[in-house]
Amino acid sequence: MLHILLITILRACEGNTPARRKTSRKSIIPRERKTLMKRWATLNQRIHKATNVRQRSLIQAKVCDIEKKIKDSYKDTGHQQITPSHAVKCLGVKTSDDATFQHHISETVNKAKRMVGWVLHTFKSREKDVMLGLWKALIQPMLDYCSQLCSPHIKGDIQKLESVQRAYTRKIRGINELNY
Repeated sequence: MLHILLITILRACEGNTPARRKTSRKSIIPRERKTLMKRWATLNQRIHKATNVRQRSLIQAKVCDIEKKIKDSYKDTGHQQITPSHAVKCLGVKTSDDATFQHHISETVNKAKRMVGWVLHTFKSREKDVMLGLWKALIQPMLDYCSQLCSPHIKGDIQKLESVQRAYTRKIRGINELNY
C-alpha cells in the first residue's frame, strides 16, 4: 500500500500530469531521492513475492539501507538539510514523533497551574461566583484548547488535567468540600 502511495507521489513530481508540463518549475524531489524511492518500492514488492527466507532477509537488508538513505536526505525547497525533530508545534499544539500529545498536555497543565497561581494571588475574594467566573474566563479555555484533537484518553493524562480543577475548587468558599 505504501509503495503505491510513493509511486503516485513520484509520478506527480516527475511532471507526468498536464498541469506540471505547462510550468517550467523543477521537481521538488531531487533525482537521487526519486531513484532511491523507486528502488525501495520495487524491493518492497520483491519481499512479498520472495519464497525463500534467505532471499527475503537479503532484500529486507537492502530495503533498510535504502530507508536510512531516504530518511537522512530530507531537504527543503532551498536544498537545506531538514533535521529531524522529536516534537513539532502547530497551531499551539505540540505533537511528538510517536504521535502522542503527552508533551502538549504537560505544557498545558503547567500553563494552567501558573494561571491558577496568578488568579489566587491577584484576587483575594474566594466567593463562589467570582472564582467560577475567573475559572471559566481564564483557566478553562487553556485546558479546553484543542482537547478534541489531543483527546486525552490515557488515565494519567486525564488525571493531570483534572488535578488543576481539583486544586482550584479546593480554594473556593462553599464548594471546597465537594468532590469537584
